[in-house]
Amino acid sequence: MEIFLVYHKINPDFWSEPDVVPATDLEYVATVHANDLNGVYRATNNIDMDWQLNPEILKTADKKSFRSTSVGDVIVAIPHNWIADDIKVYLVARCGFKEIKISTKEVPSVQEMD
Repeated sequence: MEIFLVYHKINPDFWSEPDVVPATDLEYVATVHANDLNGVYRATNNIDMDWQLNPEILKTADKKSFRSTSVGDVIVAIPHNWIADDIKVYLVARCGFKEIKISTKEVPSVQEMD
């Protein structure tokens, strides 16, 4: 199992699949413990219950509720070694996931994990 950070687009359009996403367009929503990106996606969708109640959710942002993760949202894979150069960022695409870059060197809201 790995740690993933989930960010939702503040103003989602659900169609675009850019190669770079500005950090200012993203809102941290959750820290998830999952095997892979598909597990993160599944854990952050309202299927049988509010996704924030799923056991894979380690932490959520301070907000009452969030929509399900969808196209245009971002998932950050945190490596076991916590080396910043090994962090990978993925966009939820219309079909699967696409590796992208965030337009800042900092991963937004990582400091909020504590």
